[in-house]
Amino acid sequence: MIKLNTQIFKYVIEVEKTASITKAAENLYMGQPTLSKTIKELEASLGIMIFKRTPRGVVPTKDGTVFLEYAKKILGEIDEMETFYKKENADKIYFNVSVPKTSYVSNAFAEFIEGLEQSKKLEINFKETDSIRTIKNVAEDDYNLGIVRYKVDYERYFIDSIKEKNLHYEELYTFNCVILISRDNPLSQREFLLEKDLICLIEVVHGDWAVPRFSDLELKKIEKTRRVPKRIYVYERGSQFDILRRIKNSYMLATPIPNAELLHAHNIVQIPCSIPNTTYRDLLVYRKDYKLTDCDTLFISKLRSSIDNNTLQ
Repeated sequence: MIKLNTQIFKYVIEVEKTASITKAAENLYMGQPTLSKTIKELEASLGIMIFKRTPRGVVPTKDGTVFLEYAKKILGEIDEMETFYKKENADKIYFNVSVPKTSYVSNAFAEFIEGLEQSKKLEINFKETDSIRTIKNVAEDDYNLGIVRYKVDYERYFIDSIKEKNLHYEELYTFNCVILISRDNPLSQREFLLEKDLICLIEVVHGDWAVPRFSDLELKKIEKTRRVPKRIYVYERGSQFDILRRIKNSYMLATPIPNAELLHAHNIVQIPCSIPNTTYRDLLVYRKDYKLTDCDTLFISKLRSSIDNNTLQ
């Protein structure tokens, strides 16, 4: 059953306005097959036909006309409510972002907060989560921006998912992982590490990772070169540093960390490595019909500055 939301209402209203699914899809910056599929799923879910094809183009049925009246009324009331609260909250900053658990982003976020006009009221949500949830947060919930991270091997799935949700995307950062390891581990003195150097150690990994459209066979092909007998799965970014600091024979594959103070505080070092299938890509995503605010632009500039610091290390 398809979930009713304001985006669905905008879709059907645009089809009525243009009398063409193809033209509506162009105006909505989405593919015609995706829009057709969405409308068919909506009709199946409601148990009615919303549109019919005629010599004059695609027009609403009797049931569709009633549905469209409800949709327009709901969107109109939402617009009135948003206009009211925008006036009431002219001195308030709203900003919601959904991101992976990574130090360069949290570092950029802290600098972003410092750069905001402190005299204004703030309502900010900084959500660290997996990439699948980020796509949903930006496409369906009230998130300004998102950062989608994936192994380059999984690019086909994530790009398809982003396009399916009608999101704009642009590359932020492509990187090879480094090894984070306790400064007290003898390997911390190395300038470079190989996979065989880590075979007896415990790998710390984030557990909230999933790529549901890949079959088990596809995943095995991608991951076949990694043999890791000891793993600890964590779900909070802070806990990974506690483990790395206290468990001297643990390590983690991670994004390069731009903040030397963070490394020093947790008594860890980062070392370049050569391990198969550890190249990742971060994409900035937001809705195609969304206009970036000054806050969004500030946050993106802090992100790029933090990435530059990573690259220069």
